[in-house]
Amino acid sequence: AVAREVREELGRSVRLLGRLGEAVQYFYAGGEGRWQELRATFFRAEFVGEPLGAGEHELHWLDAERDLGLLYHACHAWAARASTEGARPSRE
Repeated sequence: AVAREVREELGRSVRLLGRLGEAVQYFYAGGEGRWQELRATFFRAEFVGEPLGAGEHELHWLDAERDLGLLYHACHAWAARASTEGARPSRE
């Protein structure tokens, strides 16, 4: 599912290197006037091969240390930090 999503969204192929972890985060969705539960699983991966064509979105690289404040969800910032802190991904 991860590889398919990356292919659709970014027009790239990936190789999963391992799982970083899972997170559950609650946040208030003001536009909907209610609380939401976000369940996320994060993976370490690398692109393989050349781009496959245009994806649905354009890829923009962020610096995992400098740009954490740009991420909307705290769990995304956690995953970015974990990916650069030498965390060893699990091999599940």
